[in-house]
Amino acid sequence: KAQVPSRDALFVPTGWDTQTKVDQAASQLPGGGGLDRSFESIVISLEPPPPTPPAVEECEDMPTFLRRHAAILQKLGGGSG
Repeated sequence: KAQVPSRDALFVPTGWDTQTKVDQAASQLPGGGGLDRSFESIVISLEPPPPTPPAVEECEDMPTFLRRHAAILQKLGGGSG
């Protein structure tokens, strides 16, 4: 018979953990309700959440950029004309 002093001190040796035996030990826990919550609801992950991807930035191609700025480039003496 498993000795279960508290809900937080449940130790299940390797090879012993059939579902029937776990349910039986859980029913003997103080409070009587068995295992009310899943393991994942109590133990949280220590891994940091994945970083959010950077926002997509739309860039125009070089010929379009140069066409839009042709006047400024002419004033500055750039480009051939």
